[in-house]
Amino acid sequence: MSSSEANSSNIAVETKLPKLPPPPFQDSPVTKNESSKNNLQPQDAQSRYMRLGDELRDWCVGPMPVSQFLDAFLPDQPRGMPSPVKAFKDVPSAPTDGKEVHEPLVKAFNYASKKASRCPGVRFVNTSNLPEHPSKFGSPKICAYESSSLGLVERDDTKIPAHFGYMLLFVEVKANHDFFLDPPEGADPKEHPFILDHIGDENTLKKAKRALGQNVAYAIDICKRQHRSFCFSISVSGSRIRFLRWDRAGVIVSRSFDCHTQPKLLCQFLWRFGRATDVQRGFDTTIFPTSEAQEMLFKSVVTAHVKKELELDGDKLEEAVSRHYQAERVLRVKVYADEHTHRDFLISRPIILPESMASRGTRGYWAVDAKTGKIAFLKDVWRTAVFGMNREGSIIRYLKGKKVRNIPEVLFHGDVPDSDVGDEVTADNDVEMQDIVEEDPDNADDKNDTPGTPNEDEAKGEWDGWEGDVSRATDAQCTRTQEYLHATWACIPEDREMKVTPHVHYRLALKEVGYGLEEFNGTHELLLCTQDAYFAILDAKRLADTLHRDISMNNIILVRCADGRRRGILIDWELSCKTSNDGKARDHWRSGTWAFMSVKALGRSFDFRHSIQDDLESIIYVVFYGGLRYLPHNTSMLLSDFMNNFFNQRDKLPDDGTVMGGVGKAANKNSRYYSRFVVFKTASLQKWLDGAFDLLDFESEEQWEDIDSLGKLWALALSDENLPTADRVVHEIPRNIVTEALDDATTISTRVPSAQVAETNHVQSRRKRKAADLHISGRDGPNSKRMKASAAIDKQPGRRAEQIRPSGPSKGATFRNTRATTRLRKRSETHVVAVPNVSRAVLPPSEIPARVRTHCMRTRSLKQSPNDTPVQ
Repeated sequence: MSSSEANSSNIAVETKLPKLPPPPFQDSPVTKNESSKNNLQPQDAQSRYMRLGDELRDWCVGPMPVSQFLDAFLPDQPRGMPSPVKAFKDVPSAPTDGKEVHEPLVKAFNYASKKASRCPGVRFVNTSNLPEHPSKFGSPKICAYESSSLGLVERDDTKIPAHFGYMLLFVEVKANHDFFLDPPEGADPKEHPFILDHIGDENTLKKAKRALGQNVAYAIDICKRQHRSFCFSISVSGSRIRFLRWDRAGVIVSRSFDCHTQPKLLCQFLWRFGRATDVQRGFDTTIFPTSEAQEMLFKSVVTAHVKKELELDGDKLEEAVSRHYQAERVLRVKVYADEHTHRDFLISRPIILPESMASRGTRGYWAVDAKTGKIAFLKDVWRTAVFGMNREGSIIRYLKGKKVRNIPEVLFHGDVPDSDVGDEVTADNDVEMQDIVEEDPDNADDKNDTPGTPNEDEAKGEWDGWEGDVSRATDAQCTRTQEYLHATWACIPEDREMKVTPHVHYRLALKEVGYGLEEFNGTHELLLCTQDAYFAILDAKRLADTLHRDISMNNIILVRCADGRRRGILIDWELSCKTSNDGKARDHWRSGTWAFMSVKALGRSFDFRHSIQDDLESIIYVVFYGGLRYLPHNTSMLLSDFMNNFFNQRDKLPDDGTVMGGVGKAANKNSRYYSRFVVFKTASLQKWLDGAFDLLDFESEEQWEDIDSLGKLWALALSDENLPTADRVVHEIPRNIVTEALDDATTISTRVPSAQVAETNHVQSRRKRKAADLHISGRDGPNSKRMKASAAIDKQPGRRAEQIRPSGPSKGATFRNTRATTRLRKRSETHVVAVPNVSRAVLPPSEIPARVRTHCMRTRSLKQSPNDTPVQ
């Protein structure tokens, strides 16, 4: 490539660039039928940017002195850097439009002297109008690529677009506004508004927040499309520069500097980055290419397992296999037990990808053991690394030792090292590795981590919490944002609760491989497999004093047994915990996937501790969600608003950013505000849900204490010999609602400070609350006209369906809840409440039952996707 081409920003050349094999850790396959840039779709991109900009406040640390930033994250390099004098003289100081900056900046970045380039081996490209796909919305203004990868990125018209699969870093350019404001010399950082708060104009603030959220979305996509432990970006406002480092704990932002007066700082960053290793640039180097024979092995094993699970042939089988396999993109990944022992697995297309930045970043793969040729499930996750949180593999092995039913079997698990530690020992198969364990049973440091029987600590259940201590994971890939949370330069108000949580990269291989619960075939399978999960919940509590704390659609998988039926396996035990003598969780962590969390878990009480009733309430919502999405009923026309209000409702208080939710669920517990409008075609399912919601009723607290009561409903429903086995229908709803309900990104896990627990440990007596409720609602007593009418409708399912089914186009847009619509307006202080006939209805305080208000006020949360989810 000529020097003129090297200095150009994005000029088409006559000959196409060579296409070399891609690095194994770049351009990772995305899930089947998912856009590679679904975060950037125009229909929901703007609102998503606003949400991401809001969330960033909770996990952003800065401003770090620039010299400290460089020394901490990019090691110094040998001499030879081109002179920084007037390196950026053509970059305007006060541009009227960001476009005026793009070309001069790209030219300066790509400068090469006779001896060296400013950023060796890296090519910067102006991609401001070149998204990866023409139909997609939004792209970084400037992207950096490995010079050898340009041929892989080049389009047919020889232009270089913004390709997140190969991007080394991105540069976002704004003309005249900065998202951040550095404190002046001598100011107290703890009292300084650093992020967005310095912007007074409301319209300007909205634009800045949206632009900041756009940066978050770009970082998410880089870490989703590549195997990364972190990534860098550069923020440009006129001639002022900031460096950013993103990882799964948050983002560290440098102080701002002017590239005209301090060009050496920017030149040092480029020089060090260009000469940095792959690990120093943030790549996970424990991913390797495969041979043609290994790719054929992977495809044949996956094809056989899909055929067994789904009983398909021909084109349908090939289509199903493509969900897990992408040609020429099969990779070999190492799962480490320690620095000397690992197991190789083959992977290709994931079934789960992370949709958030500061989170567990879960990826899930169908995998093949490279030695034994057996199918497995590989979970690649950034586990929460705080004292008391054990590794999931250790937890599952402990539960297995306690004979808990319907949980997976661990093959191999361990933290991922900073770089590949070599091939000292390869675990060939379960038998050999079991022999290794038996030969060295007293190895206290190897808690794990080898196939075969659980080690001594796991079998006894002696969890001392060391596995969660990030300081013990010295050789593993760890986040670093948390290291600077209490730095003297960090602008973090003392009264602000930051959500910067340390994470450690971790892999877990499981024996059971199946499909998510959302792919059940009919009513019988939905009830049967959720019953299996129910048994796992009960066993874990009774046999192992353990609570799961994240019951969701994604965490129950369907696996075909020898008898031909599929059974439910309860997975994702990472957020589980031991219980105290009172049967509740030992700690005050709130955890779960938002859409399926209990009303109490979403409530405001700071003394909340998870109980088995919260897990059982979650599994009721799982059955309800599955029925609404995939079984025949009468509400398909209104399903989007209905499900959004019931499962996803949340509001963020403007004063302290507290997230509150669960209003729809609490209203349903109080008066069947939602479920009464749903009539399922299958009577046994209807009876199960009616009985389950009766148990959840605020008036049934004593009966709900009997954890076997829910099991009786399953036994009764499954005794119906006419229960449909193939009545699945798919009710289409917008993708954003599905993502809200199922994404790992919305899985939350928040520890409530003990001081707050002691401070807020005041609860009204049950009798007083009941009296207050009846007094405030005025007509919710058992003899009220409203309750009598409801009871009459409930006894006549056919009539209820006729009564609430829309009669014609003019009246069919919504279900009419006359009790709500007759009291929508009152000029007084109001509260927002979700109701079935409108997406939001404004009700005066007296219309909200006291128990609904009590349980639906506040929850302080750490977002991790509901696919989200997980917030896994």
